[in-house]
Amino acid sequence: MVARPLRPSDVDAVIKRVQQNLRRDAERNPFINPHLSTTSFRAALSSALQATWVAERDGRVTGHLYGAVLADHEGARGVWTGPDGVSFDRADDLAALYTVAESHWAQQGAREHFVWVYGDDTASDVEAWFNLGFIPVHQRGVRALPLDNSAPLPKGFSLRRGDERDLEVAMELDRLLDLAQRDGNPETLPTPSTNEDLRELLGDDEVQYLFLLNGGAVVGQAVTFALAPQRGSFDHTLHLSAVVLRDEYRGRGLGRALVDAALAQGSTEGFRFVDVNWRITNVAASQFWRRYGFRPTYTRLRRALELS
Repeated sequence: MVARPLRPSDVDAVIKRVQQNLRRDAERNPFINPHLSTTSFRAALSSALQATWVAERDGRVTGHLYGAVLADHEGARGVWTGPDGVSFDRADDLAALYTVAESHWAQQGAREHFVWVYGDDTASDVEAWFNLGFIPVHQRGVRALPLDNSAPLPKGFSLRRGDERDLEVAMELDRLLDLAQRDGNPETLPTPSTNEDLRELLGDDEVQYLFLLNGGAVVGQAVTFALAPQRGSFDHTLHLSAVVLRDEYRGRGLGRALVDAALAQGSTEGFRFVDVNWRITNVAASQFWRRYGFRPTYTRLRRALELS
């Protein structure tokens, strides 16, 4: 068995492997979309020959690995691999692929690798990654819309859409969200949002930056927008994020009422599904989203890259 760069003659074999994986995952979970546009995926693979590796055993492709090297707003580089970026028949296929890919990524200045793997952090699909030193950091969950029933906001509470004039309160709530998520290992957390990130969201017409008000005071928020097309997701999926309440308003059912209102609005706009991500270490969030009806689809794993 050898691990080598992708060749044009390998593209069809990789496409077939990704199709098989998506169909298998969709059979296990109805919230995973098995459809794959072979035309666009073939074009993407053909343009990434030097950034994709295949495992070959006895002349047959037995795995592939691709990672996009991206920089955050501070210039730190990381590698990201989606569900279509990896396949392997055996754990040693993945290990061989990873050896050559990691060296390439480290030479490009990447310091960590994130990969989305089917299932929750206890699924057998993650075992080969754990053997390479990966740890679970995020869970992705999906549920259908519309809601079967929704709780109205309590008397005295209301929603309004934010805009750029709300930057200061958005910054304050973002800090509260970051603190709430630091119950686990801080090394697994991304850098908190910047003022520029928040200003862009508040000014984006396609983003619903919703504030929960008690009288005239902002006491919480939820952000929704259309999920960008990605492998494994259905069209007309809403993404929900940045849900947070001030401490004194927690434990009163307001979180569910806030989410209910945000998703009811998404339903009226034609969305058929909603997805949300939560941190594995945030036990309260995990329990909340699962009780709400979100079913885990993919787990995001993280590993620090070994520098050459």
